[in-house]
Amino acid sequence: MENFVPPADAPTELWPARLDEYLTAIQCGDQAEQQRLQELEPELARWTDHLREIDEFARLLVDPTMSMAASTEMIQFGKYELRGELGRGGMGVVFRAYQPDLDRTVALKMLTGSPFATLDQRRRFVQEARLASRIRHPHIVTIHEVGEFGGQPYFTMDFIPGTSLAAQLGNGPLPIGQAVDFLVLIAKAVDHLHAHGVIHRDLKPSNVLLDHSGQPCLVDFGLARAVDEFHDQTVTGTILGTPSYMSPEQAAGRVREITERSDVYSLGAILYEMLCGRPPFVADSPFDTVLQVMEREPLPPRHWNRAIPKNLEQICLRCLEKSPGGRYASALELAQDLERWSRGEYPAYPSRSPVIKAARTIRRHPAAAYRLLGILPTFLILLLRCLIVPDVWNYYLPVLAGLVLWGGLTLLWEWQSLKPRRQTWTAYAFLLTDIVFLTMVLRVGDAADVSRVTAYVLIILMAGLSLKRRLIWLAGLGCIAGYLYLLLRADDFEAWHVPVIMIIVLICCTVVTDYQVRRLSIWIRPGLDGPGELR
Repeated sequence: MENFVPPADAPTELWPARLDEYLTAIQCGDQAEQQRLQELEPELARWTDHLREIDEFARLLVDPTMSMAASTEMIQFGKYELRGELGRGGMGVVFRAYQPDLDRTVALKMLTGSPFATLDQRRRFVQEARLASRIRHPHIVTIHEVGEFGGQPYFTMDFIPGTSLAAQLGNGPLPIGQAVDFLVLIAKAVDHLHAHGVIHRDLKPSNVLLDHSGQPCLVDFGLARAVDEFHDQTVTGTILGTPSYMSPEQAAGRVREITERSDVYSLGAILYEMLCGRPPFVADSPFDTVLQVMEREPLPPRHWNRAIPKNLEQICLRCLEKSPGGRYASALELAQDLERWSRGEYPAYPSRSPVIKAARTIRRHPAAAYRLLGILPTFLILLLRCLIVPDVWNYYLPVLAGLVLWGGLTLLWEWQSLKPRRQTWTAYAFLLTDIVFLTMVLRVGDAADVSRVTAYVLIILMAGLSLKRRLIWLAGLGCIAGYLYLLLRADDFEAWHVPVIMIIVLICCTVVTDYQVRRLSIWIRPGLDGPGELR
C-alpha cells in the first residue's frame, strides 16, 4: 500500500473513510456494499487483493485463532472440525464445521477476538444464542448447541448452503413477484419472533440466507432483544444496527421507543432494496446515512424502477413511515397486505392531507425545498411591489430575473443530486450558486452595508449543517470574495474600519463553525463500526 495514490478528484478527508468502509465490507463479505463503493471510487477495485491481505494480517494480530479463516486445512475445535470461514460481522465470525459424532455439517459462530472481548460483547454474544435457541420456525435458523472451548464462546446452528440475499442483490433488483414472495416469508418469520417476545433490530439483506431451493432463512440475532428488556431503566441510548435499514427511533438511539414496528420499518427497507436495487437511504458515511434516516423522506420506489406498481409502492412506503404509528402494526399485517396484493386485491392506503404531503416533499428534497421557500416569497413580494408601483419595474427587473434563475438552478442541482454518483459535487454547486446569486441581488440593491451582507453569515452556518469541513471553508472564502466584490463596486460605503470588521466576522464565523464540526466529527467517529454498522 506504500505506492497507493488516491484518485486526483477524491476529497482528501473522504478517501481514508472510503478505504475503511471498503475494508469492513470485505470483512463482512458484503458484496453489495463492495460494489457500491467501487462504483463511487473505481480505484478501489485495483486494491482489493492488497486490502484482503492487510485484513488477514490484522486478524492474526488481534486473535491468532483467526488464522484458521485463511487456511484451507481442517482445524480441530473441540469436537468440531472447522472447514472454512463462511462470513464475519462486527462481533462474530462464522465457520462451516463438521460434527463427526452426529455426522452432520453445521455453522459454528464464535466471538471475534475473544481474548480481548469486553464483558458487554460476551453478554451480547451469549444473548444472541439464548434468544435464538428458543425459536423454531422453518425460515429462522435453528440453534443446536451453546458452549465454550479454550475460553472461546461459541454456538452452532443450521448450515444453510447457498448465498445471502445481499449477495443476490449485488446483481441488481429482484423480479417484483419474487421480491414480494420473499418478503412475505421473511415478514412471517419476523412475526414469529415477535410472538415469542423477541425484536430482531438488525434486519437486513446480509442477515437473510437463501438455501439451495432459494428459500429465505433469517439469521444473526446479535442485536436482538427481548421486548421486556426495553423497559429496563439501565438501557443506554447507544446506536446499534445498520443505518440503511434501521428505523428513525433506532437511529436516534431512543431505545425505549423500539417496538415490533421498528422491525416493520426494516422489512420495508429490505423490500425497497429488492425492488429498487438500493436501500431507501445510503450516503458517503454511516453518520450521514443516520441523519437521512431521521430527517428525510425516502424517494418513492418508482423513482428508481418505473415497473413497480403504484399499490406495491404504497405498501413499501407505509413501512417506511417516520412515525411508528403510521406503519403496519405488525409484520403479519404487512405479510397479509402483500399476499392480498399478489392476489390482485389492492389494499387501501391511508389518504394524506395536502399539508402532510407538502411536509413530506420538503423532507424528501430539503436542499431545494428550503431554498425555494426563501426565493419564491421574495420573488412574489417584489413582483407585487412592481405591480403596485410600476415605476420600479426597471429597478427590480434584474432582481426578479436573478431570483428566477436562482430557483431554476436550485431545481437543476436537486435533480442531479438524485443520481448517487453526483451527490457529492451537487452540494458544492448549491453553495456556489447561493453565494453568486446572493451577491448579484445585493449588488443590484447597492447593498454593501453591514446590515444586509450579514446574509453571508447565514450561508456559512448553513454549510456547517452539512458537517463537511471543505464545504464550510469554501462557503467562508466565497462569502468573503462576494463581499469584497460588493465593496469594489459600491459607489460609497462606511468608513474603512467597518469592512475590515465585517471580513473579520466572516473569518471568525468560518473558523468557529469548522471547529465545532471538527469536534462533533471526533465525538462521532468512535461510534462508527464501519460502512453500514454503528455500535
